[in-house]
This record gives sequence, structure tokens and C-alpha cells, in this order.
Amino acid sequence: MHSTLHYGPSTLFDGYGWATSARNLWRKWYNQESHTFGLEWTEDKLFTWEHTPVFKVLQAEYGKGFWNRGKFPYQMANGTMVTNPWAGVQGKHANAAPFDQEFFLILNVAIGGTNGYFKDGLGDDKPWSNDAKNARAQFWEARNKWLPTWPQDPKQRGMEIEYVKMWQKC
Repeated sequence: MHSTLHYGPSTLFDGYGWATSARNLWRKWYNQESHTFGLEWTEDKLFTWEHTPVFKVLQAEYGKGFWNRGKFPYQMANGTMVTNPWAGVQGKHANAAPFDQEFFLILNVAIGGTNGYFKDGLGDDKPWSNDAKNARAQFWEARNKWLPTWPQDPKQRGMEIEYVKMWQKC
């Protein structure tokens, strides 16, 4: 199970690599029983957990702020300046920006991607290239290779959500 915070000055620059973590189960699979996952959003940090808050998956303390955490460049290759979109945020929660306001929570089962998480050239017969303009089409065209490896029972290959609850701490 992965927890990731996506943030950055634009879609070209996403600091997720500095705010992602994973938790593995030993001797079981996540689809063998129900699990409880949580996200706590506090005055000084965001953290995700499995089963109880004791078993943290990702902890992102606000510290020096997400601009510094993301290690974003100050200039693009073409010379365009990259500016900190949160530089003007003031107050005691300034370092929490962009998580100093409401944001989206995504629950998903993910495959593929061209952001480098699945590296090219590892000899694993990955059915797409990260640099391809048609990576989705490459993936789909190779379905005769990968689709037979997926379980036929949707409950064995997907994600079933029983409920999502949210609370606001006073």
C-alpha cells in the first residue's frame, strides 16, 4: 500500500518523490481481509496509517515547507523561471501550504505510469516506454501478455471500499 502527497508549482513539477512511502504485508495479500487505513491532518504534519495510527505509512512534517521539500528547480530548461506558488502564504501555518487548505483524497488501484516509477530497460518486458507519446496505446496493444496474469475474479484484482469516514478535530 502506497501513500503519496502530490504537490508542486505546476503539473510539470510534482514533489511526490519526496512525500511517498509504502507498507507491505508479510505472508498475506491486501485482498485476503478488510483493512482500515487513515489519514491524519494535524497542525504540524500529515500522516497516513494502516490498522491503527501506530502503524504509520507516510509522515510528512511541515518543517521548512513543501517548496523546500520538493527540491523544485528555480528555472526550466528553456529558461522560464519556476516560482514558489506558496511564497505569499503568511501565518503560523505557512509551511503547511499547499496543505493549509482543503485538498482531494484519491483512493485507487494504479498500474503503469510514465513518471519513472516503472523504469525502462530492466529486462522485465514492460509493455510501454516512459518516453513514448502513445504509452497507453502501447500498454493496451500488449494486453495479450499482461491480461492473462490478472485474476478473473474482480474481487481478487481490484479494491473494494466498504466506507470512507471523515472527522474534523476541534
